[in-house]
Amino acid sequence: MISKYTPYILFLLLFLFSCGKTDQTYTIEMKDGVKYVHNCAPLWGDEPKVALEFVKKIGGLDIEDENYQLYKPCDVDCDAYGNVYVLDAGNYRVQKYDVKGNFLLSMGRRGQGPGELENPRYLQIDSDGRIHVVDWSNHRVEVFETNGKALYSYRANERYFAFKLLNNGDTVVDITQSSYAKAQYPDDWKDLDLPLVHIYDLHGNVKRGIGKERIYKDMTMTQIGNWVFIAVDKNDNIFLAFGHQNRIEKYLLDGKLLLNISRALNYKESTTHESVEVMYKGLEISIANVNIFSIGIYIDSQGRIWVPTHLRQLNPDEMGPEGEKDSPDLINFEVYNSEGVLLTKIPWEFGIACRLRCIHGDRLYFTDSEYEMCVYKYKIVEK
Repeated sequence: MISKYTPYILFLLLFLFSCGKTDQTYTIEMKDGVKYVHNCAPLWGDEPKVALEFVKKIGGLDIEDENYQLYKPCDVDCDAYGNVYVLDAGNYRVQKYDVKGNFLLSMGRRGQGPGELENPRYLQIDSDGRIHVVDWSNHRVEVFETNGKALYSYRANERYFAFKLLNNGDTVVDITQSSYAKAQYPDDWKDLDLPLVHIYDLHGNVKRGIGKERIYKDMTMTQIGNWVFIAVDKNDNIFLAFGHQNRIEKYLLDGKLLLNISRALNYKESTTHESVEVMYKGLEISIANVNIFSIGIYIDSQGRIWVPTHLRQLNPDEMGPEGEKDSPDLINFEVYNSEGVLLTKIPWEFGIACRLRCIHGDRLYFTDSEYEMCVYKYKIVEK
């Protein structure tokens, strides 16, 4: 016999199921084969089961040994043995240290020839231990052997703002420059459906595009709003975190979207931009004022997704690096499980000038390229 209360009971059961029986900390919906996870609060509540513990500092302003005198370190990666490679951009070189932080060797120098760098921005270690350095000014990726010898280079087709290597040697890069062209010349590009990132082979050929851009009425916002960070896991799944959208996504290598993650935040997405004047190194410059969500994405050894995310938005006086160091309350680490459920939030100890660059196993590596000119090494502690 069907009670008059049956529809209400069914509705309640459906609601509880959709929340994953987690006290409504998240809901899940499936659409066209894609899992959409809407996070309302951390699953672990106020008792996070992971923490960060300081391990070591490499370099610094008070170091006399030139092998540790870093200037504008802007990226870090590790090889399979735990050796640490620091892209010392201001000195046009890569510094190699062992797992204990002892200096091993230096590679690269300033110039335009083989093994030389002009404006290095990103560094990645491939599965064979070779070091790939993206050099904006020379429009190429310079490759070094583990002993520091220049091996070869390949052309960078665009000014990459995100760069990751796949296990097969292909590269995943964003296409910010194409997005800018589309924003500047909408009539010429209106019929072109641009992806978010491209996969290139080592000859510079596009193998496929992944993701779909959001088009704004504001042409500058179209460029800014599709700014992404990239992570790649051990299975070559591709993760994107959006700098100015409440959007974190996971793709298969063939481009199929698997997972879309959002979370509750105390600010909204910007749909247009406005320019504000800020002080940068004693000069007044104009920058676009849009709400910032994520500033990176990383995968740890357990497949968890780490996304540094803004707690609040900067005031105009804080937008230049001269104010950013005094704003350590800006960012949390959001830690998600492999299914996109928000597990916890961990406070960011530093000002925004200090950035996480990589997670290697259970170790996190940060660079401070504005003040201390160093690399910080932390480890993930499981509680």
